[in-house]
Amino acid sequence: MANILLVEDHDVTSFAIVKLFTRNGHEVEVAADGRHALEKMASNKYDLVVTDLAMPVVTGQQLIENIRNVQQNKVKILVVSSLTTEQTIQETFVLGADDFLPKPFQANDLLLRIEKLLRN
Repeated sequence: MANILLVEDHDVTSFAIVKLFTRNGHEVEVAADGRHALEKMASNKYDLVVTDLAMPVVTGQQLIENIRNVQQNKVKILVVSSLTTEQTIQETFVLGADDFLPKPFQANDLLLRIEKLLRN
């Protein structure tokens, strides 16, 4: 069982992912944007952050950069986004993401990726 922070501003997507994760034994907290994610990270420890990129206030890219450069946090980061240009994907890895899953995705693909990240 892992403690996961889901950073997603779309309610339907967030609900589906939370249901998937909890059904598979994980604890999940949700932040609607990067600013709320940073607030939650200040007082909680997570094994994995699953984040979208296109969000209001603080974007996924800004969140990743803050986690890696400001907090110097080693938490695993999985990006799940519909922004799938080669440049965007490369930028997320340069910023410090551990994996990238394009939207739309299959539930099993998401579960396999988080299991792999949590093992390493």
